[in-house]
Amino acid sequence: MKDKLQTLLDNLPKELLPYREKIEATKDIYIPIELEEREDISLTTSKVGGYPYLPMDMEYPVGKDGGKLDFLAQINFAEMPTLKDYPTEGLLQFYIDYEMEIDFESSLDSNIKIIYHKDTNKPYQTKFPKLDEIRKDPAYISPIIDNKEFKMIFKPYEYEFVGYMDFRVENLGITEESTMYKYWDSSFSSSGHKIGGYAFFTQEDPRFYSKEVKKYTKLLLQLDSDNNLCWGDAGVGNFFITEEDLKNRDFSKVMFNWDCH
Repeated sequence: MKDKLQTLLDNLPKELLPYREKIEATKDIYIPIELEEREDISLTTSKVGGYPYLPMDMEYPVGKDGGKLDFLAQINFAEMPTLKDYPTEGLLQFYIDYEMEIDFESSLDSNIKIIYHKDTNKPYQTKFPKLDEIRKDPAYISPIIDNKEFKMIFKPYEYEFVGYMDFRVENLGITEESTMYKYWDSSFSSSGHKIGGYAFFTQEDPRFYSKEVKKYTKLLLQLDSDNNLCWGDAGVGNFFITEEDLKNRDFSKVMFNWDCH
């Protein structure tokens, strides 16, 4: 039985046939994620929302400007299928501006904090008064609907070709913009919750316009809008890292972008 990528290649419209080889060369692997609302989610589990794992001797994280941050999600790599270059152990956490502000001039200046706990066996906190205070603030905004908590369910590996909004699509050499968008948006969308592969955008990939961020090619985490999450007007949130930093487990320079319709 043909897989979906082979079927896609075999059914390319004539306008894209000259680019078949280049399209095929962009094949990449990713791990799809489903979110499941549950009441028995531990503090060390891969999840979206709820409360984070924090060792007893660690202060609740603050932003680059010292401001308050909301806990968005965490990935326990021991629970996830092995993915090349990504950790196989430890816990990676994502904290974002609780007013969901972003610097549209540079996604590298976003007020976020990414924390990697290599060891999750230390005694940890069970109460989070600072986080509770943040979530009671009248200015509090979250992409998580009704402030619920969801366990990440990692699905089997899938493969995809470059997304129609990813900046690397320009490497295909397609000069007719109408040709690209007429066929790309339905078959090469890259949407959904995922780790790895290509990112989805509702507006445009900021890496198109800045050499500074073109090296941020690895997708650490993508959380899309669905019945559980909503970024503004049905948008999407992405976290990117360079290949070198990912291999070195250096999460101090992560790029964050979110946009919406």
